Amino acid sequence: RLHNFISGRTPLSTTINLQITDPGGAVRRYDWRLTVQETRLRQHRSRMLQLLPGVPVTVDPELVSRLLPGSVTITSQVSRTPALDIKWLLDELDRYPFGCLEQTTSRAFPLLYLDAFKSTTKGGSAGIRERINDAILRIESMQTSFGAFALWPHQNKGEMWLTAYATHFLIEARERGFDVHHSALANALSWIERKLRHSKCLDHQAYALYLLAREGKIDVGTLRYTLDQVKRSLAGQPGEKPGMVVLAQLGAAFRLIGDEVRSKEAFSLATDTRMSYAWNRINYGSTLRDLAAVSAFMQEGNGTGEIRARAINIAREAIHQALVADSLSTQEKSWLILMSHRLQGQKSDTNLARFLTVEERALPESGATAMLNSSLKSIVSGSPVLITNTDSKPLYLALTVSGVDQRPQVNTFNDLDLTKTIRNLASGQFTSLATAGQGEMFVVTLRIPINSERDMELSLIDLLPAGFEIE
Repeated sequence: RLHNFISGRTPLSTTINLQITDPGGAVRRYDWRLTVQETRLRQHRSRMLQLLPGVPVTVDPELVSRLLPGSVTITSQVSRTPALDIKWLLDELDRYPFGCLEQTTSRAFPLLYLDAFKSTTKGGSAGIRERINDAILRIESMQTSFGAFALWPHQNKGEMWLTAYATHFLIEARERGFDVHHSALANALSWIERKLRHSKCLDHQAYALYLLAREGKIDVGTLRYTLDQVKRSLAGQPGEKPGMVVLAQLGAAFRLIGDEVRSKEAFSLATDTRMSYAWNRINYGSTLRDLAAVSAFMQEGNGTGEIRARAINIAREAIHQALVADSLSTQEKSWLILMSHRLQGQKSDTNLARFLTVEERALPESGATAMLNSSLKSIVSGSPVLITNTDSKPLYLALTVSGVDQRPQVNTFNDLDLTKTIRNLASGQFTSLATAGQGEMFVVTLRIPINSERDMELSLIDLLPAGFEIE
């Protein structure tokens, strides 16, 4: 018996070839496909630089510190207003493996606006349309018999806020020419009008009123009454205190029916309202998500100069929070892209990189962004890169670096008491995979105590070691 131990040092896909010649001269050949995968997770780091006309700015190699040089990718986006690297956000959303109602909607919603970010399009227009159509069909498969949408297919428990969110996506998909089944959308809107509009929760009421206004089904008296109640609550009278998204949705609803006075009033209240929180199960919100959503709602349609200025200030605040955040949720990523779409506008200039010089060398008129990204790779080898804006107006450069951390992957428990045991199926004894032999079978058990007083939605991720397969 011949034992050869193979160690994977670099991520790659290759083929191992073995040829055996027996004493009689017969030749046998064996080929095995072998993939070496990186077990450490990729990190993303983002920076936003303001480029004033004629003022050089240095991109420091510190941006890629502690990342494996061969794993680093760098992308950039140049804009007239503060913005994030949309390609990074889209790629991040596309990696989510779960297909619940929220993730399906959040992954597909931004794809409706990729025309405004042509350089970020992955798979071409046909591929994008296919992904949107697949999302529409999956969302429709989660619709219950009474019109609401469930969290997963084949369930019959309707989700309140998520039904409004998914319906919002279906409405905009239909408006952009995608095939949304009339009955699915009609049943969802009927449920929203019957149930969600009469919810005791302002997050539900406001989203329902906004969607009904979009469809021309709004009761104007109810919309005005809701705003009056919200104003009384903000003035200190009894009642649920509204979040900023509630106020922005009311403002957008009033704008849709042509009431600019109340629209401006609601938007102004939205920008003056702040609620700091990490995550909210009722509306899947967070402080960052709310900032991005408010800016997006405020920029719908033809807003006044004052409202747009407020929306841009809110967007700057959202971008700052996104740049310093350790991680972003699907909601945060999706609404950040929608916000960026509104900021740039449908006819935005997507080739602003042509106004930049790198180390005093001008970038070509065609392919400027690709050349900029290529030039920025110098920071991987430790060389800073000098960038100058030759235009007469300020520009903003959003940079995103992705790479594998050189440090070993560590287990993260997020303050949860997680335990893992491995039992040999044949002997019944607890063991370690380090002593496993070929053909042996094991049962791996993960245990985590559940606190009934804490709202928990968890993903338990235990990577499969090399050489093992799930039975």
